[in-house]
Amino acid sequence: MKWVTKQEGGLVVAHTTVILTADQINDLEWAIEKREITLCETCDDFFAYVPQKRFCDDCRRQNLLKRNQRPEVKERKREYQREHRKQPKYKKWSREYYQRPEVKERNRVKSREYYRRKKRGSGK
Repeated sequence: MKWVTKQEGGLVVAHTTVILTADQINDLEWAIEKREITLCETCDDFFAYVPQKRFCDDCRRQNLLKRNQRPEVKERKREYQREHRKQPKYKKWSREYYQRPEVKERNRVKSREYYRRKKRGSGK
């Protein structure tokens, strides 16, 4: 568990594990009742109270990464991208973008470098 300390600007979380006394536990319970801090549902860390927020930022980020790795979510994203790329607005933007001189030059350099690496790797 991480301990919360009060500072002038609000609550600050210290990244150390401590043993709590009865007074400290009462202080934490009071802060939770007054809606100054909240306890994360997964990792038991304290963070500043925000209405309807149940998870700390680290757990929320981990859950989001896990969710985005699921096959059905990946497929939904791919399908959306396929549909988006078919739209005339996107096609127009893409044509204009790839006709820019700086983009053409960047692509030429990349393809030339790829060709040289491929040629060197084949033993010729």
